[in-house]
Amino acid sequence: MASSRSTKALRVAHRVERTVLWVLLGSLLLVAILATAQMLVDIIGVSLTLEGNIFLSADEVFFIFEAVFLVLIALELLETVLVYLKENVFHVEAVVLVALTAIARKIIVLSLDKYDWGAVAALGLLVAALAGGYYVLRRTKHMTCPWEDEVNP
Repeated sequence: MASSRSTKALRVAHRVERTVLWVLLGSLLLVAILATAQMLVDIIGVSLTLEGNIFLSADEVFFIFEAVFLVLIALELLETVLVYLKENVFHVEAVVLVALTAIARKIIVLSLDKYDWGAVAALGLLVAALAGGYYVLRRTKHMTCPWEDEVNP
């Protein structure tokens, strides 16, 4: 009787989890579409306000880069949820990559005169920690246990 309740509870929990994931997927898809539309509007808006200039200013280029990175982050998160729905496996490597992309976005558009040295140093340490974590994840993914051959000949 107890195992029947446990099985039923696990099935309900699994259905709720899947429903939440589908809602999350739909929300991320909407965000990706809206971010892409906003990016296109921004690019067109910047292009139309060149006022006779042939080239974009540095601020305009950074503005466009920020919009592009925002779309890339949305797509990476969307891909992470899709993989989880398909394989029922959470890939930490993908989440670390999204975090690195988000930090890269921040660094590219960072105006150093607005932040003190401590904040910039903290951002640098965060990049180093994420890059190191990503390196370790990638490296251990391709490693095999030396005793694996002995156990499974």
